[in-house]
Amino acid sequence: MPSPALEASTRARRLQESLELRCRPPQDLAPGRLDEIEALVLGGRAVDPGYVRHNLERAHLIAYALFGQRVVATVSLKHPRAEYVERLLRRTGLDLSGYLERGYTSVHPDFRGQGLGTRLVDHLTRQADGRRIYVVIALDNLAAQAISRRCGTKLAAQFLSHATGQEYGIWIQQALPEQT
Repeated sequence: MPSPALEASTRARRLQESLELRCRPPQDLAPGRLDEIEALVLGGRAVDPGYVRHNLERAHLIAYALFGQRVVATVSLKHPRAEYVERLLRRTGLDLSGYLERGYTSVHPDFRGQGLGTRLVDHLTRQADGRRIYVVIALDNLAAQAISRRCGTKLAAQFLSHATGQEYGIWIQQALPEQT
């Protein structure tokens, strides 16, 4: 009888093999797919819902993982709003003009802890055609920070959000993720 660790490893490998990773501009998504992606992002309750649809519709690229026909994870490269880039410049001194913002990394709870977030971020980053990328992560979000470190980003600055009272870090892409 196999050990529980071996069974878990086998299940995780089968799951990874049955996932399909895709990366598309939002205008090239199948009908209804953007709705699924938006619902997954909003279901995580980690972002302000006010701009999610707007940002997704105008994203540079959206990567997502399909399990069958169901979206189980997503991440996007967004064109940040000019006023947001200016606000970050005032708070941190970082000029992020011309960068894409990686964001909305969301993995369905049933699929967390299996490396899917890292795989998807890696997949998306490799499709960015050398564009400069940053990501804003709450300093208490250790899982997102771990994904970012594995995918070649470094903490460049920190700031306090006056709206939430929470500390955030800005991570900048240093290199393509290492091959695993």
